[in-house]
Amino acid sequence: MQGIAVEMVRVERRVEELSRLYRVEVEAGQVSLNSRQIRLLDYLRQSGGSISNRDYQELFLVSKRTASNDLSELTAHGLLVVEGPGRATRYRLAQLDA
Repeated sequence: MQGIAVEMVRVERRVEELSRLYRVEVEAGQVSLNSRQIRLLDYLRQSGGSISNRDYQELFLVSKRTASNDLSELTAHGLLVVEGPGRATRYRLAQLDA
């Protein structure tokens, strides 16, 4: 039982950390991100790199449309920056003021 309690505390702390990292205010309130988007932002933060639509599809096992929608939404909220045209398009974390 103690092991479960320790793991629950660890997960709770990680969720709090992620919510602090990605809390972004917009005109009407806060942005609501789905779990894939939060995991992507965490992945990019840890790797310091960028990702393509195809990489996103493979990493999160989603369709091209879902990947495009998720990436477009993150870009519209100013969380990702688009680099390159067409098939060479990559997405990287935007530099947010803390």
